[in-house]
Amino acid sequence: MPRRRFKYVVLRAIVPRLISGALRLLRRTLRIEYRNEERVFEFIDKKRPIVLAFWHGDMATVLFATCDYARRQIGPCAVLASLSEDGELLARTVQRFGIDAVRGSSSRGARSGLIGLERFLLNGGNVGIAVDGPRGPRHSVKLGIALIAKDTGAPIIPFTVHYQRSWRFRSWDHTEVPKPFSRCVATFHEPIIVPPTADRDDLERIRARVEQVLLEGTAKDPP
Repeated sequence: MPRRRFKYVVLRAIVPRLISGALRLLRRTLRIEYRNEERVFEFIDKKRPIVLAFWHGDMATVLFATCDYARRQIGPCAVLASLSEDGELLARTVQRFGIDAVRGSSSRGARSGLIGLERFLLNGGNVGIAVDGPRGPRHSVKLGIALIAKDTGAPIIPFTVHYQRSWRFRSWDHTEVPKPFSRCVATFHEPIIVPPTADRDDLERIRARVEQVLLEGTAKDPP
């Protein structure tokens, strides 16, 4: 087995376990305040799936939220993971939190990724989309989320996070992970509905609206 391949096999076996274990321990120390939960359960209670829109750098808190809400029977959840080796590590990590991974990419197999997410929604599951992923540009929303919402009728719910204290990594998305024993405020914003008759211009306006809400929610200091 080539050395690079062997290294990847080892990482694939170990890294997801380490990351998921560390995040579970970290979650026990955090105080997370979820705001506007009713915007989610307005649809969940009616068995209507949702599309959660968030920045790629907030993935850790999305995992925390999914675990926290699993106790309230929100139904199956999935995220999009790229076709790269990093995407495989992400897929294996989120699966350890009970989250499905739909494989796709912005450069290869992008349409198959969208179709997979749409199929998951139409089968009654909820999906989370890192709208500036998998490779950026950071805080720039892709059009795919508007297409998915149009094709499935699922509402888009933007989700932003503020951390009292956090580590910020030097990755392209500036991933943030809250420090132990700190406070986090996670906000569910007003749902955005995409009509089935939306044309290209309408979809672009929806895309821009999602981006605006996320940018404003990220910039605004929580009270």
